[in-house]
Amino acid sequence: MRELKSHLPPGVALRKVVLMDLTSLSAEIERVNDGQGVHAARRKIKLFRSLLRLMSLQIGKREFRLADAELRQLARTFAEARKEEAMAEVCSKLVAAGHVRREDIERLLPKGAQRKAPTSRTLAGAQAILVAIRRRVLSWRLPKADTSLYAEAAGETYRRAKRRLRIALRSGVVGDLHQARKSVIHHLHHIQMHSGLASKEVCSRVKHLTKLRVALGDLNDLSELANLPGIDGAGAELRPGMETMRKELLREARSLSESLFAESTDAFRKPIAAMWRSWRK
Repeated sequence: MRELKSHLPPGVALRKVVLMDLTSLSAEIERVNDGQGVHAARRKIKLFRSLLRLMSLQIGKREFRLADAELRQLARTFAEARKEEAMAEVCSKLVAAGHVRREDIERLLPKGAQRKAPTSRTLAGAQAILVAIRRRVLSWRLPKADTSLYAEAAGETYRRAKRRLRIALRSGVVGDLHQARKSVIHHLHHIQMHSGLASKEVCSRVKHLTKLRVALGDLNDLSELANLPGIDGAGAELRPGMETMRKELLREARSLSESLFAESTDAFRKPIAAMWRSWRK
């Protein structure tokens, strides 16, 4: 995660980070083409979408929606392959926690199964999308001095994450939890971006937000595992252990959410706004 650097004007610093991350994402896509996993590329796309949200009020709704749609299209390129990686990871966690036996997992997910991967043609299309996004970024007019909208955007991300978590942790519905996780990731990225400039109190959130992100991700992966073909046959022995892990993860997520999102949006935004004002001066 690249931090924002205060030796540059805000608009210049943001554009520099965006362009560097586009170059880094292009390199990750090349690694996928060379047979590497897709997780790093997917994480880079999520990071870029968070950057986009931070700039959304500056670039306007139309530009934000167009660029975000391109990034979502890019993310779908790697969705199926990432799903397989996530299934393997959550199964390993189930075994490590003692909730299920490895042999039961292997009956459901046999070793040596053919893994899906994006084709070279698909990856070439992904690189073409990046070229289009780069052109778009270079056309944006990012103010060098007026920084108020950046703090407002960071506060909006906090507000959205808080609201979605409240709904999701009350309902326990998979779709609600998935939406909450996406908002938590955007908020986490914004905190990480500010960590080189903000107070220690703001930066201390990173560790606990990461734990919350992981817990919500594991909940999503458990739901995907529960819907796999064969879960009620060869994988029936997994269900009790999966339910135990699900309850543990929900307890952890609720505890973290209560401490991380206890303050109002205005209270959260105040130190962020102060940081941006200080930078502007």
